[in-house]
Amino acid sequence: MYTITIQQSPLLNIIRSAYAVYAKETYGNLYGHLEETPFNTYYIVESAIPLQTIERTYDCVYENAKEEKRLSILPNLEQLIGNFHSHPNYRCSLGKFDRKTIVSKPSIYLIISITRSKRSRPFTSTTLGIHGDLKESDIHIGLRGYACKNGKIKVARLKIKKNILKNIFRI
Repeated sequence: MYTITIQQSPLLNIIRSAYAVYAKETYGNLYGHLEETPFNTYYIVESAIPLQTIERTYDCVYENAKEEKRLSILPNLEQLIGNFHSHPNYRCSLGKFDRKTIVSKPSIYLIISITRSKRSRPFTSTTLGIHGDLKESDIHIGLRGYACKNGKIKVARLKIKKNILKNIFRI
């Protein structure tokens, strides 16, 4: 079993970066640490950094190897534990390209779906992720986490403190 705990600052960075390039996909790195027990692997996301020089399309992103290398030489106070990207106007499930990416870099992967919605939808949190409308906006967000180990991809349980969710979503 896998659990991904997301703190407030990285969650806001993920939402902001998806909203900033709304019609296209965003992509970034997740930093933090992991703790393993015999029954679960816990990933704690402490920061999320959107990558600036990726090639963006409406349904895909392509990493920039030079930017990845440039970031890798900076002092690592936190461990790179995964990536995130958005699916504008689509659900937060893995596509064919996503599956190739996550298997090539065993780690965690967060997908945020972002859509405009004229109707209000209540906030929900399930084992498959979280969904809800942002406070005072017409933006609906979905967030789902995945983990890959030994070539096997699993949906990860998301853990976000309730007070953080109340600050961001209509609950």
